[in-house]
Amino acid sequence: LQGLIDLMPPDLRKQNLQRQPFLVPLEGGKLMLHRHKNYFILGWGEDVVDAAIKGLDGESQGLKANPQFEASMQKVTLERTGSVSWFDLKTLVKKIVSGLGPQGLVVAAMLQTVGADAIESVALCTGVVDGQIHSRGFMKTNGKTEGLLALAAGRPLKPSDFGNVPDDADLVLGFSLNAAKVLETAKKIVAQADPPSAQVFDQVLA
Repeated sequence: LQGLIDLMPPDLRKQNLQRQPFLVPLEGGKLMLHRHKNYFILGWGEDVVDAAIKGLDGESQGLKANPQFEASMQKVTLERTGSVSWFDLKTLVKKIVSGLGPQGLVVAAMLQTVGADAIESVALCTGVVDGQIHSRGFMKTNGKTEGLLALAAGRPLKPSDFGNVPDDADLVLGFSLNAAKVLETAKKIVAQADPPSAQVFDQVLA
């Protein structure tokens, strides 16, 4: 880690990793690394570091006071949790778009075109259940299955769907697709990007 810091311009280097900034090609904020006691904090913006320090020192509840985080954790928490990942994608995208300035409008339009703007947050959890390692994930959306989320518009899988899988299989990957929904969404994305190409899309599928 110190070797990475040594690559920074001398005027940006901080002693003992106290609010060490990193140069990133985005406006409106900065990536900062800070060492607090036995913890390393990596945050986008100085206010994030301050909030993390308050949480570590017991001066605030941190994410425990976030209803979205708590609701997501209830869906993924395991018997013995080993690791937790939380992505507030809606807020993250908002900050990135704002930091990019005029280019951010282009990014926002692209996300909307592919339906990625419908994803609000993602929670992942890994832990032990009955002596075995388990992983759970939960993605919160606005309820729409447009764009990329059309891949998740298939019917729920049932145990009978795996009846033709050999009982000694080592690895099984199963998923359900609504082919009509996927094709409809693909055509809509193509039409938004280049309207004349939508006619070609129909001809290919004809």
